[in-house]
Amino acid sequence: MSAEPTLTRINIEYCGECGDAPVALKATEELLTAYEDRISQITLIPSWNGVFEVVMDGKLIFSKTRLGRHAHAGELVKLVGERLER
Repeated sequence: MSAEPTLTRINIEYCGECGDAPVALKATEELLTAYEDRISQITLIPSWNGVFEVVMDGKLIFSKTRLGRHAHAGELVKLVGERLER
């Protein structure tokens, strides 16, 4: 009997005052489309000061603050996929 796969938890903290809610929703849609069977939850967290950070199982995997930009198309799906393969 094989062990059940561990499902991941993802938090997306986005800047509400910057109008980033649609970006967070699009990221959520892309991640669920790619990995719905591997994700237990995605939490959207409204924030401020230009924040857009993605945390997977407690580890920061993307930070707009650090990179000075939003994720490129498909970038978050790739980052999550790489972590899921570990």
